[in-house]
Amino acid sequence: MKLTIGKKLGLSFGIILLLMTTSAIVTYSLIVENEQIQNKVVNLRMKTVLLGKDVINGMNQSLAGLRGYMILGDDSKKATAMKNTRNMAWESIESSIKEYDILASSWTVPANVRRLKDIKSELDAFKNAQQEIEDISHTDDNIASYKLLLTDAAPRASQMLTHITAIIDEEGQLKATKERKSLLKNLADTRGSFAVGLANIRAYLLSGDEVFKTNFEVKWRINEQRVNSINNSQVSLFNASQLQSWQAFNSVRDEFKNLPEQMFTLRSSEDWNKANYWLGTKAAPIASKILSLLSEMKVSQDKLLANDIEESLNLAATLKSTLIFITLISLVIGIGCSVLFSRDLLLRLNSILTRAKHIADGDMTGKPLTVKGKDELADLTVSINQMSTSLFNLVKKTADSMTEASKGTTEILVANQEMASGVNEQTAQIEQISAAIEELSNSSIEVANNCVNASDSSTAALDLARSGGEIVQKTLSQMMMIKGAFDSGTTAVTSLSAQSKQIEDILNVIKGIADQTNLLALNAAIEAARAGDKGRGFSVVADEVRQLAARTTAATTEVEGAIESMRQETKNAVTMMLDGSVKVEQGVDMTHDSASSLSEIISSVDDIVAQIQTIAATAEEQSMTTAEVAKNTENVSTVSHQVERGISNVVELSSAVTQTTEVKAKELLAMV
Repeated sequence: MKLTIGKKLGLSFGIILLLMTTSAIVTYSLIVENEQIQNKVVNLRMKTVLLGKDVINGMNQSLAGLRGYMILGDDSKKATAMKNTRNMAWESIESSIKEYDILASSWTVPANVRRLKDIKSELDAFKNAQQEIEDISHTDDNIASYKLLLTDAAPRASQMLTHITAIIDEEGQLKATKERKSLLKNLADTRGSFAVGLANIRAYLLSGDEVFKTNFEVKWRINEQRVNSINNSQVSLFNASQLQSWQAFNSVRDEFKNLPEQMFTLRSSEDWNKANYWLGTKAAPIASKILSLLSEMKVSQDKLLANDIEESLNLAATLKSTLIFITLISLVIGIGCSVLFSRDLLLRLNSILTRAKHIADGDMTGKPLTVKGKDELADLTVSINQMSTSLFNLVKKTADSMTEASKGTTEILVANQEMASGVNEQTAQIEQISAAIEELSNSSIEVANNCVNASDSSTAALDLARSGGEIVQKTLSQMMMIKGAFDSGTTAVTSLSAQSKQIEDILNVIKGIADQTNLLALNAAIEAARAGDKGRGFSVVADEVRQLAARTTAATTEVEGAIESMRQETKNAVTMMLDGSVKVEQGVDMTHDSASSLSEIISSVDDIVAQIQTIAATAEEQSMTTAEVAKNTENVSTVSHQVERGISNVVELSSAVTQTTEVKAKELLAMV
């Protein structure tokens, strides 16, 4: 199979492209799988944990709204605001539960599905408990001790104070005696101790502080002592209206005296404030159970998240190893093909260019080039060998022909010189023509014969010159073929440069993939930054992917540098081929010059032949008219002078032709 340069480059680039495609496919599949894990982490694991936080925040907000209502619910505006806060909290909780239901379809742990079901059930109970607390918090039934104070104790205390005050006011209008002053003092102590005791009851009911209870008991004992003292020794001092008021006071006091202990008992019980008690005994345990379930779910999701992160790290490591392996293989193959092809091309091109330079310099004695391979350079080597052989044979034949032509022109020169000598003698003896007519006749015949011979030789030289012209024309054709071969070689090397440009395009695609990988790594880093601490591990993975993409870009740049170096070498080869083409073109010009010179030689030889034929005709005419020579001595003398001048010109022309032919023949012989 003949592997051309284009096929070799195509095969190498095809292998590299296949590796790059495989790398891209593997990278894409790993990235897709990694994206699926990221999607699972962000949209399932993290979202599940965040929804748990939203539920907890909603529960805390609802409890805050409930407590605010319990404290500020007496103010209608604030009560409405607290209720709205709690309702908004429950809307947030219910929204989170709906999203939980959507995510639950993708959960892989059945226990989490069961936990979600339990959470929904507990949330319903939690909401109902909050509603019960809200409903009772600002009713009389919420604090039984307050209710007893307001409905029973406070009205009786008011009556008691009214009666005792009426007695004291009326006592102030009576005449003061020692006994009445003692009575007034006991009445004042009775009212004061009762009023202070009543204040301590209220303080105890508000704070639950035992000090207030003790203070009340002390004041009540004082009140008891003063009342007993009045009943035992001072009742007789009352007038009718005072006695009636005192009896009414004692009657109401008997009803009141058991109420403080009841209020203290109610206040000291755990559920003295039912709203707070239910908040601690109903709502709080449910909330604690919900928090426990959410915590268990969070622990489960954290484990799943750790597994997903580990899987993502494994994928990243696999992606890194795959990219490094395929990149190294591509670099090795690319560099190997570049070095192998460039070295082979340069070695074979150097030998071809050296031979072409030798031929352009006129040296055709070199041995045939060794043909290596079966590509375009091998065909060019064969053509160079054939051209060298053809030029060698052509130049040798031309040189031989011109040598023969030189010999012929030498003979013509000798003949012309002899003829010139005879004409000179003839001219010298013109005055003796009359006496030596017979000798002149013989000389004329000899001249005529020599002219015929000269004419034949000139004709032969003319034929040789024309043959040389045809040979030079063939040489010119061969030189044109050489020029065409050089042009083909230049085109092939230029095509090699263009194909190296295609390599740059492929490398640009690889660089684009690296840029896209870098962009994906940047997006992953942004998403990891949004995820906070949970995305810190993935941020490291994203940074590793970005660094890998950067190294891929750097490797591609190095390959581009190698390709650029090969293109530069190819450009130098094109320049050298163009120089060789110029040399060949100069050889074509020289061959044109040789053809022009031969044409001039042929033209000159044509003139010589014509002149020699003219001389021959003249000599024959002279021979035939020997008898008339005597009569026309003067005319013969004139003709003889003309012949002398013509022969001189012929001799000079023949000498020039001979010298030119010899020089050209030597030049051609030097080439072979």
